[in-house]
Amino acid sequence: MLTRPRYVFPILLVLFIIGLFLRTYGLGQLGMSEDESHKIDAVNSYLHGDISANAEHPMMMKNAMLVSVVCSRWWNQHFSIRQVSEEAALRFPNALFGAATVVPLYYLAASFFGVEIGLLSAAFWATGVNALGINRIGKEDTFMVFFILAAFYFYRMGKKIGSRNRAKSTRMFAYSGAMFGLQLASKYHPGFLGMNALFYFLMKRSRENELIPPATTRRYLVTMGLVFLTLNVTILTPAVWNYIFYYSREKLVLHHGYQLMNTLYYNITSKTPFGTPLYYYLLYLAVKTPLPLLGLFIVGLVHAFTHFKGVPRFFLRFTFIWWTVPYSLAAGKWLRYVLTYIPFFYMAAAVGFAFLLKFLPSTFRRTVAWPAAIVLVFYLTMNACLNLPVPALFVNSIGGGKSNAAFFFPQDELYEAGLRESYEFLAKHAEMNSNVATDAAGVFEYYTEKFQRTDLKMTFLADGKREKLSDQPVYALVHDGTRYFENDSIFNYLKNVEEPVAIIRVSKIPAVRIYKMSPQDFLAAEHISRRN
Repeated sequence: MLTRPRYVFPILLVLFIIGLFLRTYGLGQLGMSEDESHKIDAVNSYLHGDISANAEHPMMMKNAMLVSVVCSRWWNQHFSIRQVSEEAALRFPNALFGAATVVPLYYLAASFFGVEIGLLSAAFWATGVNALGINRIGKEDTFMVFFILAAFYFYRMGKKIGSRNRAKSTRMFAYSGAMFGLQLASKYHPGFLGMNALFYFLMKRSRENELIPPATTRRYLVTMGLVFLTLNVTILTPAVWNYIFYYSREKLVLHHGYQLMNTLYYNITSKTPFGTPLYYYLLYLAVKTPLPLLGLFIVGLVHAFTHFKGVPRFFLRFTFIWWTVPYSLAAGKWLRYVLTYIPFFYMAAAVGFAFLLKFLPSTFRRTVAWPAAIVLVFYLTMNACLNLPVPALFVNSIGGGKSNAAFFFPQDELYEAGLRESYEFLAKHAEMNSNVATDAAGVFEYYTEKFQRTDLKMTFLADGKREKLSDQPVYALVHDGTRYFENDSIFNYLKNVEEPVAIIRVSKIPAVRIYKMSPQDFLAAEHISRRN
């Protein structure tokens, strides 16, 4: 049987390789996003001894990016073949950790549901577009999910072993604390620490849920704190606390608004619960998940809610409710946040697969199970390949298919893709000292330097942020991924009145429209659009 222990490692290795391929193929084909431009700035600052850059985020991922970028620069300097783009180098740590997540996901799922469901959950993660789309961008969520799953697994092992082997149990809790420390050093999100504690608090006391001795708890917490501080020393600097203070109070938010199906909603925490719609994440799962996985998830979730006995089913119910309720109520929503639920989504789908097999005759069930699973994983792999290098654009038939790509969540689906090509166009065609109207300042600075057009002058499209224009033409970059309340009026005016001089497409989808006009015409257009 493929589920025997000696087969588990080879299967996980194959899944890791498949997952890594899907996460690295064409990794540098899309340009830097605004967030990623801040990360490359942080990497360069780290190289010069300044570790306070990009202070609202901890150091773990940026250190990994630093190693990757330095290695790529060394490679490009010494070898002429297979040059590595800076975009690919910056994202590679996320792709690597995303692919490696099959390991903690397998062990956590297997600890609840058994080896078969553990392997199937890992296979869904390796090949599903939902996970790999987020793993291909340079954001902290991928690292956080890896360490959350590892922390959950070690904590569960500590609970299962309990008083039967207190020394080993204590080690498991210490490992869990270390993983939570790494999670917090990846992203400042202590909520999953509380989620884990609440799950075991709500569970009935049993041999697998004994009270943890105070000494073990202290070791768990001390290990967590030491790992966190060791890998995130910037938390001790006043500059970082000052930055976090202003950032958390939304004093550093330059733009407001999130486009969902052509409508702008407020997307900041202070608007809770009246910002982006409550159905945001459920809509994402409904229209952005391959239909076989969506169907299996529904079956698995219904099974968990209609069969109350057993800790594994309680785990599925708990993770669904704990995640969907607070995340849906919060006004600040981004698709990358859903990555923290995707592992449990895949577990529920694997449970649904196993539940459906029970309707087959027992003599036939074992014969069908693995071929059916392999066919399903092959389908998911092919679907992922067909949607590279932008798997985030995938839309299933419920959502209207390819015709509705970048319709539901353009800011997350496009993620400023196409701006690099826009600056490449401007580098070739824009007059010296031309003005560029955009709201992605970091991307502007990065690519104007890369394409040696630092003469270009940036001005914000957003209201109230107008810089003095030169007497050269204005090139306005209208990107659906950077539409906000502050620039909505000028966006609509340009789209409806002006003719673009160029349209940059991403996977055949218009991503950026470039408009050229005189400074006087641009200011007049801005005045008219505001008045209207």
